[in-house]
Amino acid sequence: MPRVQFPVAAVLSLLSTVAWAEGFSVLGFEMGKTSPAQVIEAVGPKGKIHNSGTNPYSGGPMLKAEGAAFPVEGLNQVMFIFDPSEHLQAVVMKMDQARFDSVLNRLKAKYHVVTSDAPPVGNKVVRFHEGTTTIELSALHMSFEMNVRYVNDSLLAKFEADEKKAAAEKEKREASQF
Repeated sequence: MPRVQFPVAAVLSLLSTVAWAEGFSVLGFEMGKTSPAQVIEAVGPKGKIHNSGTNPYSGGPMLKAEGAAFPVEGLNQVMFIFDPSEHLQAVVMKMDQARFDSVLNRLKAKYHVVTSDAPPVGNKVVRFHEGTTTIELSALHMSFEMNVRYVNDSLLAKFEADEKKAAAEKEKREASQF
């Protein structure tokens, strides 16, 4: 089956600008409410989707879908992350990095920029915030892909705390070697 291509605007038009509590949606799935079964039912007929195990930070299931299941040009893959109660907590989209500027401009038009480090050459990271959601657009300099992440703030805080703790433990282990 041929892959239908639509502009990035198509996916961004699906994204609501209201907080999760008010029905914040990504790719048509409501954050904090959508279940894995609902994602499988919606995506299954359009493309491959499979279980990717349990997320170590949310403690809930993860589903991975092919980008071809969505009408978004340059979308390669989508990861849906749920909490133990099977409510959607994060959506991570892998896209062609060539879409960075157009996606950035669309996100800037809809969301409040919190931090921005997007030089013409080098790694790029721009964070936005809306309600209880952090939206992050990131691209490594020498990569052909970029990530667009929509993450519940409490999940993001747990991830960042765990990463900080792991870095401190690593530093302590390395320091003990000298």
